This record gives sequence, structure tokens and C-alpha cells, in this order.
Amino acid sequence: MNGSNGATDRTFQWRNATRQGKDAPSRAPGMQQKVKIAMGGEMSNATGIDAEHFRRPFLVLLREIFVGGTERDFVLDGGTSLAETLSDISAVEASQRVSTQTASVAAQVNHLCVYVEAIISGDPGRRVDWDASWTDAATVNDAEWTALVARARENFEKMDTFCATFEGWDEPFIGGAMAIMAHTMYHLGEIRTGIGVVRERRTAI
Repeated sequence: MNGSNGATDRTFQWRNATRQGKDAPSRAPGMQQKVKIAMGGEMSNATGIDAEHFRRPFLVLLREIFVGGTERDFVLDGGTSLAETLSDISAVEASQRVSTQTASVAAQVNHLCVYVEAIISGDPGRRVDWDASWTDAATVNDAEWTALVARARENFEKMDTFCATFEGWDEPFIGGAMAIMAHTMYHLGEIRTGIGVVRERRTAI
């Protein structure tokens, strides 16, 4: 549950390289024609799609993962979004590790915040202390836990506002958006598993 910094570093290496025009994946020969056939017709823009065609489904999934309350559940069961999961976790529960090989829920949430903030900063050269992201908030008191949950919500609101109006969905931005969604889903699973173990142990005592 405390994850590997290697995967995170590779995400940012890829993001930086594509932003600089390096190592960009090339289209296979004949790809335009294959896409046209698959779509059942001609494409007005063979190199991309309308921003709204990406934005709408992305925002639906982003909101489902971070805050829930959406009309349909595409990737999560109802009531299991990040915000809904954190809403009834106490600071004491959030500070517990389920093993020496795992991170506490509070550490997971802090790491998520650091990751999202690094991507939405818009600075591809930003240096991030990933080790500290796991240790700075490994244990929390009530006030610290409330502030950490609020920080996660604030990060979502910043992303939601940005994505709802942004028009320049090129490869680096789409890659960053996909990375945030996949990374959050992974750690949401870790958080839900961890709190389940913490509460199972409590009831077994």
C-alpha cells in the first residue's frame, strides 16, 4: 500500500518528454484509414477529437471516482467514491497501518494529494519528494485529518473546474488526466481495503 516511486517517476518522465516533443508515440502506417473504417465514416480531424468528446466522459468518471453521487456507476459501486469513503473514517482509524509493509489511510490520502498537486501545478520540472509524501501525514489528529480530507476535496474541485473549461487537450494533458484517474483508483482500492482490515480487527477484539 505504500507503493513504488518508480511508477510515479515514469509517469512524470513520460509527461515531460511528450511536453517537449520527445519520444512521442508514432502512428502506425494506415492508422487514419483504420480509424475511419472503425468509426463507420470519415473523420473531420484525423489527428484528434473534439475536446468536448473527451471532456464529457472524463468528467463523469472523475466525479464518480472523487466525489460520487453521479447518476450512473460506471467504475464504482454507489457510495464508494474517495470522498464518500473518507467521510466516516476517524483520525484514529486513518493513522493505523495494517502491516509493516503498508501505509496508513492518512498516508495514502496525503500521497494522493501530493501527486495531484504535482500534475495540476503545470510545472513539468517540479521536484517532488515522494518519500515524504508517504511520511509527512502517516499519523494525524482530528484537526489534521479534517484538513487532509478537505485538501483532497479542494484538489478535486480545482481539477473539475479546470477540466470543465480547458480546450487544449493534447497528448501531455490527456496523459496527465488518465494518470490522475488511474492513480486515484488504485489508492482508493488500497484505502478501502485498509480501512476494512482496521475495522475487522476492531470488531474481533
